[in-house]
Amino acid sequence: MLCGPDPEPPPLLVRGKIDKTLVIDTLIPPDPGKYSWAGHLGARMQVPVVEEIERSGTTLVFTNVRSQAEVWYQLLLEARPEWAGHIALHHGSLDKGTREWVEQGLKEGTLRAVVATSSLDLGVDFLPVERVLQIGSAKGVARMMQRAGRSGHAPGRASRVTLVPTNTLEIIEAAAARRAAQAGRVEKRTPPDKPLDVLVQHIVTVALGGGFEADALHAEVASAWSYRNLTRAEFDWAVAFCERGGESLGAYPEYHRIVRGEDGVYRVKDGGVAKRHRAGHRHDRQRRVHAGQVHERRQLGTMEEGFIARLRKGDCFFFAGRLLEFIRVQDMAAYVKKATRHKGTVPTGWAPRWRSPPN
Repeated sequence: MLCGPDPEPPPLLVRGKIDKTLVIDTLIPPDPGKYSWAGHLGARMQVPVVEEIERSGTTLVFTNVRSQAEVWYQLLLEARPEWAGHIALHHGSLDKGTREWVEQGLKEGTLRAVVATSSLDLGVDFLPVERVLQIGSAKGVARMMQRAGRSGHAPGRASRVTLVPTNTLEIIEAAAARRAAQAGRVEKRTPPDKPLDVLVQHIVTVALGGGFEADALHAEVASAWSYRNLTRAEFDWAVAFCERGGESLGAYPEYHRIVRGEDGVYRVKDGGVAKRHRAGHRHDRQRRVHAGQVHERRQLGTMEEGFIARLRKGDCFFFAGRLLEFIRVQDMAAYVKKATRHKGTVPTGWAPRWRSPPN
């Protein structure tokens, strides 16, 4: 990607002379024949995972979504209550101060284990970390190897990742991922070529943000790598699609999203179109979560507004590694307190959000 397609002369690949040992293994369930086929968070692997952590030094336990991280943090505490204060939780919705405390504990080696999401995937290397456990599928060979590399940061030490299948199909997937990594078959990251669907959305966005002139916007878009071969005819087709809905949607007024003014500038004139476009591109809004009353509040992190909107006073849910009771919403923040019950829900909608840049 740095050199572009078919560069002349061919680029050189520079590698270090020191080979790094990468160990990839799988934690097989005690009774694979009775394992669920799919759709589970892997709670049946609670005891094997705890035993692996006990046999190891500092361990990173990776999950793919924040809700699963919250669940697994509770599973570890449920199995070993005496680990309270010696294990921690790390994901992007937690308060920055909490995340920094966890990272400092990893650096100093004072934490036995940390349950984390991709928030600890990149740019963080902690010498005390001896191994990595991946709960469920890593969703890719590159991600699996990246997470494995969080361990073994010392000369002569191996990086080790243990795959923990949450269902039967992931046992097979773990074997396939291990073979692919050993053979060096890592997914390519190829930028898309002229994605017109993205271009259409970009045109409406720019029109909504003050308007554009066709010549200027075409020149700007063509400067992006993925659109370097975009012809003017293709660009004009995308503008016409936004203006009239194309051949198939021309009869529907709601697809006439942009209008060209007398000054030659395209803008969004319809308020309904503007509202729908903003709603379609807006991620779930976040609300701050505070512990205690207004006068004694302590921020725990942020949470999707959609989940908070469904809560009623007294409802309990897991967040930041603890069971909380919802009090109320005030001043764009949710106020909670430590729950006295023993059960609660886990916030959903915490899947990672992937965005591919156009260049």
